[in-house]
Amino acid sequence: RSAALQASISSPKSLCILLVLMLCSDRASDYTIGSPIGYGASSIVYAATFQSTPQDAPTPCALKVVDLDRLPPHALHLLMQETQLMSLSKHPNVLCVRGTWMDGHKLYIALRLMTAGSAADVMRYAWPGGMEEEVVKCILKQALEGLK
Repeated sequence: RSAALQASISSPKSLCILLVLMLCSDRASDYTIGSPIGYGASSIVYAATFQSTPQDAPTPCALKVVDLDRLPPHALHLLMQETQLMSLSKHPNVLCVRGTWMDGHKLYIALRLMTAGSAADVMRYAWPGGMEEEVVKCILKQALEGLK
């Protein structure tokens, strides 16, 4: 190992960040799109795999495909801000953007695959009658830790 690489992985947090960065790519050819797993007003989320070289094992991920022609004009600015903030975050409690690219009028956003769904999905299906205070406190604590 080079001295620079050894210095960059001197702590577990640094190693975690380095591993996350290794799973990032803005090249469409590094991703294989699977079946749809979610729908929004102007986007579809697909199950996908990331594989930067044939020697690497495929890594499951999600691809959010936003049809910019169907996006209301005021929402474009919000989408840009959200994507930029998510791409800057390297905290495990915040869903980070692993790559973005354009293909025609479609914006592709590669994300970590959340196998249990979004926090809203978990809340809706696991606690249809509402959550206990301790559960809400746990979720809020983790969300705030991600914003530090």
